[in-house]
This record gives sequence, C-alpha cells and structure tokens, in this order.
Amino acid sequence: MLAVTHPLKGDKMRQCFSDSLKRRQASGLVPVIPDIKCRSPKEGDLLHGRDPVQTARELAAAGAPVMSVVTEPVHFGGSLDLLRETVQATGLPVLRKDFIKDQAAVVETARAGAAAILLIASMLDRPLLTRLYLLAIELGLEPLVETHTADEMAFAATLKASLTGINNRDIRQLEKDSGTVQATAGLAGKKPPGSILVSESAIATPSDVRQAILHGADAVLIGTALWQAEDMALFYRQLCQARPVLKICGLTQAKDVALSLEAGVDILGFVTEYPLPVPWNLTRQQAARYVTTVRESTCSSRSCLVTGGSPAAVLSLARALNPHLVQLHHRETLAETCQITEALQPLGIGVIQAIPGDQADRLTRYGTADIESVVEALNQTGVYALLADMRSPDNAAQAGLVLDSAFCREVVAHAAKPVMVAGGLTPERIETTVEAAGTAFIDIMSGVEIRPGVKDPKRLRQAAEAIRRL
Repeated sequence: MLAVTHPLKGDKMRQCFSDSLKRRQASGLVPVIPDIKCRSPKEGDLLHGRDPVQTARELAAAGAPVMSVVTEPVHFGGSLDLLRETVQATGLPVLRKDFIKDQAAVVETARAGAAAILLIASMLDRPLLTRLYLLAIELGLEPLVETHTADEMAFAATLKASLTGINNRDIRQLEKDSGTVQATAGLAGKKPPGSILVSESAIATPSDVRQAILHGADAVLIGTALWQAEDMALFYRQLCQARPVLKICGLTQAKDVALSLEAGVDILGFVTEYPLPVPWNLTRQQAARYVTTVRESTCSSRSCLVTGGSPAAVLSLARALNPHLVQLHHRETLAETCQITEALQPLGIGVIQAIPGDQADRLTRYGTADIESVVEALNQTGVYALLADMRSPDNAAQAGLVLDSAFCREVVAHAAKPVMVAGGLTPERIETTVEAAGTAFIDIMSGVEIRPGVKDPKRLRQAAEAIRRL
C-alpha cells in the first residue's frame, strides 16, 4: 500500500464531510453541495471566463458547508490540481467527482486532500466497488456511493454507506438524458438506514430542491444550474432556503392547536406576555398548556413563543415554558438579541429574530436601516432564523398588509440563516410569495383566521396543503 499523508486521520476524516451536511441540516437550511465543474457535455463551457477556484471561495462565503469538484478532464474539463486548489482555497471538506475505476485513483484522491470520493455503482462491478469502498475508508475518505436503480441502492445498503447518492440521470449518457427528481422520489425510501441521502443532477430550481427534500433526500448536489445563474451566490442562498416550512401564529384555542398538529403544521406560534395589548396575547399559564401539548404530540411540530421586552422577561418566560423556539418581535436590540440567544442555546431553545420592513424601526433597533448591515450583524449571532416581517408592534392587528417581496429577497440574499417571511399572507398567496421572496419558510397569522385568535379550519388546512404542493 502506498503511504498517504492526510491532514485528518481515520474516523475524524471520514465523518467531516457528512458531519458538515448534518450541521447544515440541523440549522434549518437545506445542505446544498455546489459542484465545481468547468464544462458540461450537454451545455458546453460553464466558466465563461470565470476562475473556478475564486468561484469556490465565493460559494464558501455564501455558506456552502462542503464542496464537490469534478476532476474528469475529457468531458468535464477538470483536474486533480483544481481539487487541490479548491481544498486549499476554501478550507471545506471536498468531494472528488470522477469515474473512479481503480485503487490508484482512490490513493491519489486521498493524497490530493479530498474528504470524500464518488463511487458510481453503475460503472463498477460489485466486488470492485466493495474493494474501492473499503480502501477509501482505510485512507480516511468518506465514500459517496452513487445509485440510479433499486438494485444499486440495495447494494449500497449492504455496504452500510454513510453517504448515498441518487443520480437523477443515467451517468452513462453524460448528462444528455432528461432526468427529473422523480428518480429520487422512486428510490429515496430504500436508502440505507442512517445514511445521508444526496439527490444529484437534474436539479435546476428551488422547486426542484423542495421536491427532492420532500421525497426524502437529505441534501442536494447542484452544478450546471448554479453556473448558469445570473448571480450565483444569491441563487445558492435561495436554493438553501428551499425547505418548505409553515408556521401558524397567533394560536389561542386548544381546538386550533389540535387542528394544526393534525394538518402537519411545522411550527405553532403562541403570542405570550407580549409587551403591547394585541388580540392574540396569552398568559404564561395558557401558553404552557399548549407548549406541553406540542411537546407531547407524536408529530415533528415545534412550539414557538412570540414575545418581546427585556432580556430578563424573555428568559424568564422561556425557562419556565421550555418551547422549541422563541421569536423576538418587539424592539430588542442586537446586544439584547445576543444576550437572549446565548442564554437559551444551552437549553436547546432556538431564537427567531424579526427584521422589520420599516426603515425607521430597523434604525431604532439595530442602529442602521441598511438591510445588508442588519442581516450581516445577525448572521454573526447564534439565532436560528431571521423573520422578514411587514408587521410591527404598532400594526400587528392591521388587515390588508402587503408583503414587500424586494425587501424579503434582500434579506435572503445576505442571510446565512433560514429566512421566514410574514405579513399579509394568505393560503392563496403562498406559492407566489415563495417564488417572489426566494424562501419557502412561511408565517401566517390573520390570513387563516375568522377573527383574531380564532382560526378557520378550512383555510388552515388550505395553507398546509399549499406548502406540501411546493
């Protein structure tokens, strides 16, 4: 065996690629693996004069948790040098994508500094695939076993692969067939237990990402569509925001809580001890019952206290009720947000911080009205998500609010966190709002109500169905 010098050894190296994907997933964002490739057999030159290594740096800055580099030279214009330079430039775990066919290729992959290696089941007989898989693990590489059929997926399960891929196209046709995410839909249920499932190829839009995730993929790998985007970093962030999440806020009645759980609402919001007299306000005792109901349910739904005020008041409420999330929605400053977030993190309680659409409100709370500056400051905190909201403490009960999609898109463009949008939304507007705002994290309150605090069962179910269709 040829000696290989690697910056990390053994299990630590093998897990750094998948662990990075898991951390991204846990943050509420879709783990999107950008594919650094110079050519496409179908589309031709993808660089158009751009430096692929500099582009990799820009994608890392946009939040990419890992990177993929195509090293095949003839059809894709790649090289091992490109892999080495990308590893060096980004400091991220990097997957080598190539037609790996022998042990020498596995050894050179480890020597080049990769963290993971693609092994394509359709191009390797099973004894050889097994040998290459075991050698990769021995050398500290994490194998991504790519499948395209049920038989190949079944064999990946026998290997107990920690990373499994589904290529939505037939790789033997070199990206020239018309694959769709339906290939992921057909195979996702057969993935090896405990494996991270990556949907690859034929993914071009946030809607494709949502479909892949809804069908059971844990992550997606995107190449050509990313290189064809007018603003690659912005498009990358929009792809990461594509996990559909529905929050129903202003719940005040037990029957509406039960209905929300039954409908599969992701986050149930309870306005509690809010500093101003809004019609949805619950007492601590009332909210405690509903938070307990959500925690004790068999659903994967989460509870969220929508509140505000001094850090002491917010922390007292959160510690007493132990919700999954706390949404700050009054006039908390950046310093107060940091104080609350740092205190709640050890308890496993995430914080959602609202960014008001009104410039004067932003200036009061954050010392600047500039959206990019506010978002970048919040990126540096431990908040779970940002809320681009047209509501404010003064207009919370106002009907007829109109969502400012340009404002929402600018928040998404700079966010390294999930971005929720709210204000004037209805079930009928969900699809158009998702496309206009660039995020599928939707917060609805009055848009599914008969009157403040009383939900309309038909409209609530309509909202849940609209999210599932995305």
